[in-house]
Amino acid sequence: RQLAEESPIKYNAWLAKALYRLANSLSCMDLVKEALDANKEALEVYQGLSKEYPKTFESRIAEISHNLASQYSGLGFKEEALKASRGAVELRKELAKQDPSVFNIDLALSLHNLSIDLSEMGLTQEAQETVKEAIEIQKEVILGHPNDDSFGNDLTKFKEFLSELSEPKASVE
Repeated sequence: RQLAEESPIKYNAWLAKALYRLANSLSCMDLVKEALDANKEALEVYQGLSKEYPKTFESRIAEISHNLASQYSGLGFKEEALKASRGAVELRKELAKQDPSVFNIDLALSLHNLSIDLSEMGLTQEAQETVKEAIEIQKEVILGHPNDDSFGNDLTKFKEFLSELSEPKASVE
């Protein structure tokens, strides 16, 4: 941080990367609040860098937004999770337009997370539409990666969530 303060042009990218890695390490240790704080700081630095280099840091900003959404959700901050999920999806859609073979994988995952966040906020119809979009994109991903079973596993997970959203809720008496 000290180096970045003294010479931001030279060291801010390194600071952002270090904060991102710190957030991932903290998350792996189930230190979700600390990981959230590190990701928020990394996002701020990357957003600052993206003003000077707009296209260079978009994918990292989308990735951090995706991670923040999961962390906010895990801490029960539903509105913040939804906002971060929407931001991640918006950025990843733009990236996928440029290179679908690279970015559709992450877009499908972010759409799935957004559908969960929408559902948590009681927006079931929008959640269904969003997870359906994730399913269609994931089908394209599978076609491009026929030998990777993990993409099929994700598709199954997406379809199961859609099924859960489609089931009528039991009334509470």
